[in-house]
Amino acid sequence: MDVRKNFKLAKRVLIKVGTSVVTQPDGTFALARVGHLVEEIYTLMKEGKQVALVSSGSVGQGRQVLRRQALLSTPLRKHITHHDGDHLPTFNSRVCAAAGQGGMIAFYESLFSQKGLNCSQVLLLEDDFRTKKSLIRETLDNLMAAGIVPIINENDVMSLRSTPLTDTNGAIFWDNDSLASVIAQEIGVDLLLLLTDVPGIYDQDPRNAQAKVIPVFKGIKDIIVGPKSRVGRGGMKSKIDAAVEAADNGVPAVVIASGNDRHTISRIMNGDNVGTLFTTSTMSTDSSDPLEKAKDAKTASHVLQSLSGNQRSQILFEMANQLNQQRRKIIEANDRDLREAKRVNLEAPLLSRLKITNEKIDTIATGIETLAKMTDPVGEVLSKTQVGEGLILTKETVPLGVVLVIFESRPDAIPQLASLAIRSGNGLLLKGGKEASNTNKALHNVLTYAISLATREFPAPLPEEILGLVETREEIEFLLEMQDLISLVIPRGSSSLIRHIQKSSRIPVLGHAAGICHIYVHEDANLDVAERIIKDAKLDYPAACNSVETLLLNKNLFSKPGNGCMKLLDALVLAGIALFAPPGSLSYIPQGQELTQSLSFEYSAPSMTVVIVSDLTSAIEHVNQYGSGHTESIITENTAAADEFLDRVDSACVFHNASTRFADGYRFGLGAEVGISTGKLHARGPVGVEGLLTSKWKLRSTNGKGDIVSEYSKDPSKYLHKRLDRVAKL
Repeated sequence: MDVRKNFKLAKRVLIKVGTSVVTQPDGTFALARVGHLVEEIYTLMKEGKQVALVSSGSVGQGRQVLRRQALLSTPLRKHITHHDGDHLPTFNSRVCAAAGQGGMIAFYESLFSQKGLNCSQVLLLEDDFRTKKSLIRETLDNLMAAGIVPIINENDVMSLRSTPLTDTNGAIFWDNDSLASVIAQEIGVDLLLLLTDVPGIYDQDPRNAQAKVIPVFKGIKDIIVGPKSRVGRGGMKSKIDAAVEAADNGVPAVVIASGNDRHTISRIMNGDNVGTLFTTSTMSTDSSDPLEKAKDAKTASHVLQSLSGNQRSQILFEMANQLNQQRRKIIEANDRDLREAKRVNLEAPLLSRLKITNEKIDTIATGIETLAKMTDPVGEVLSKTQVGEGLILTKETVPLGVVLVIFESRPDAIPQLASLAIRSGNGLLLKGGKEASNTNKALHNVLTYAISLATREFPAPLPEEILGLVETREEIEFLLEMQDLISLVIPRGSSSLIRHIQKSSRIPVLGHAAGICHIYVHEDANLDVAERIIKDAKLDYPAACNSVETLLLNKNLFSKPGNGCMKLLDALVLAGIALFAPPGSLSYIPQGQELTQSLSFEYSAPSMTVVIVSDLTSAIEHVNQYGSGHTESIITENTAAADEFLDRVDSACVFHNASTRFADGYRFGLGAEVGISTGKLHARGPVGVEGLLTSKWKLRSTNGKGDIVSEYSKDPSKYLHKRLDRVAKL
């Protein structure tokens, strides 16, 4: 896939310009080049993009200021006797920076003000990243959101860097190229441009006439780094290191190109083949052709299916490894989404599902490793039959093809879904909610990078379209009509989302319309056990679809000595659970409020409906009438009653003396889940790898002359239909 064609969709761009771009050979500002730079930034911001600038130039500007000052204060006789300027004092870079920073920012302010834009200077040291990283991110986010261009630079006045570079070990950044890389990762840019005095990375020494610019960087072994520019600290090797570091750590695309050409930035944004591209993932594709995405995913799924089980396991182990290694960037991206979600007052259940924690990442990574250790589920022989002499029929598992998953808020679904798709050999199209856009992008970048790492030694690299990221509702509406390319749609989100998808597509849809989960406290229940289970089922994660929403209480519990049922209700209220009851049950529950919702209401909050029932049969009938077929539990010491409940309740999951929160693919040992299905065809309950597989019949003739039906029609006794022992693989 051509990443460049999607540059125009980038929403946040960071541009780094080196000293050789912003200054003339004598150290003065290059007015025309910087003017063109400001013009191009103005154009980007008119298009609604947020732009930040990392700019060198303060040291060169300060050197000129100090030189002029020295000339003015030096006696005339010294000027007459010294023509080469060696009589003028020299100053270190810190002094030059102090003298030049004011002039540099004033220069930018003058140019930006002519376009009606404001800019601000941000000076940074490594210690700022060690102690105030969140403040850096917050400051830059707020400046760009306000339409102000941050002009970022290392605080050279305070820096102890040496020239040439000898002190990069353990450094966070060591020049403005590496600073730009760190900032790009920190604020989640879509595109980083490193503008220098050459048109890109050459395939050989740039001084050779045959040297050509490499359009896409494949590795340091493929290039020869020429001499560094006339000014600046790092040189081309530093730029390459910075670009690789950014691309390896979640920045979707980095381009090294010439800042001396007037229209470099606009040409890059238009998708022209300018400079050298560094990327490990696909850019956001808001307006790309959904048909092409579906075709790409289909093609990619065929490549994935051709891999061995061990190869797919290698990919999964690397995915878990990269999630662990890059968790900081994932959580930082999630923090940006959380801040925006709180600003727009996102609903509490969605806000809860949006949050990514270290604990969640631990759970996801462990689940992926569990999948990686599984026996390969693809190609498993489900049955083997001898149809006739030398004629063997097998039924084997095969991937579905391409799965489209649409989910709201919950970005942690991405690694779960991706790992299940890889394990089962399926292509995957993912559409997450806009409230999690930063987190979705960060996770997608990490996972696609993991795939590229794990498969770089494979005979054929795995195409990145294995995990396709879909951005817009318009694309989804189009994809829902592509039953010839997409095999299964899985919506994960609100009941309204799932119902909409089910009504909008002829592609099979796997999902649950609601999570109306019940707990029935039987008359023979241990109420201490009941309290423990109910609190967990409601409060462990109230927004989850397997959180209990309705509590059924046997009325005989209220007449038992000590009235333990009232104590149970008191304990639930004390724990922060709001109780609602229909009029017929309200008299039993003085702590309760009258129910104004349906008996099939999903709170997704620390609230529940409480209904008093007369007996086990009434409880079962209530669950079957008002439940959504998701998960139900009975609490009782009566084994016969428990067995009857488990047998007669018509739900995907039914438990005895256990929290409804156990209804989960990870907790079931599936490694992860693509969702919960309350339907009765194909898959039901937590759906793991098996739910992403179908079957294929394979008939093999081994008699050497081939088999034909007419011979069997003449002699039906030739049909043996003998069931053979099952085997793991043929």
